Amino acid sequence: MFGIDSPELLVIAVVALVVIGPKELPGMLRSWGKWMAQMRGMASEFRGHVDEMVRQADIDDVKKQLTGSQGLDLQALDPTREIKSALQEGMAEGEKAMAEAKAQIDNPLVEPESAPQIAAEPALETATAAVTAEAAPAAEPGMVHTAPIRSGQQIYAEQRDLTILNTVGAGAEVIADGSIHVYGALRGRALAGARDNNKARIFCREFHAELVAIAGHYKVMEDLPVELRGKA
Repeated sequence: MFGIDSPELLVIAVVALVVIGPKELPGMLRSWGKWMAQMRGMASEFRGHVDEMVRQADIDDVKKQLTGSQGLDLQALDPTREIKSALQEGMAEGEKAMAEAKAQIDNPLVEPESAPQIAAEPALETATAAVTAEAAPAAEPGMVHTAPIRSGQQIYAEQRDLTILNTVGAGAEVIADGSIHVYGALRGRALAGARDNNKARIFCREFHAELVAIAGHYKVMEDLPVELRGKA
């Protein structure tokens, strides 16, 4: 380390052994080791103080720069304001949707303005699904179903419209003598106008139906236009 090789170290060890003596040499080595440990501790502590002073100086410089910057709005950097605004908008939309659903339950024959619609127009050979805003009148107050309709379930609304305030899962079947309104995804089978009601319609928010029919005219998903899939 200091330009001293093994031979020089050997000579120093022999001289120390002769001068100090074999009995005093271990004690001297222990004292020298303790002294070196104390020196290392003091150096480490001094280095820690210096690093802390450097960090504090850097923090003070950054603080002065931010304070002295012109036109810097620290409140605009607060992300909680944007999160709070987004939450308030979401709550407002949720309250609006709940109000529309409640109005539909109170009067199921009235179609809310915000409800997207898909209608299946009957035709003998070229029947296709199309969007329409016209709803067929029902002879009786419509049936309202709030729970999701799962695979294997069948719901039938006799002589009236059927309103579902949830989703229709794949493998499920909904039938109505009037129109069918699904305020969710339609993935199963929907048969409107079961008793030859040509004015019946099918409405849904997300169109993935396996089969749709109006007044006995059936169409499966593969026969419907591709642009209607997944649309409202």
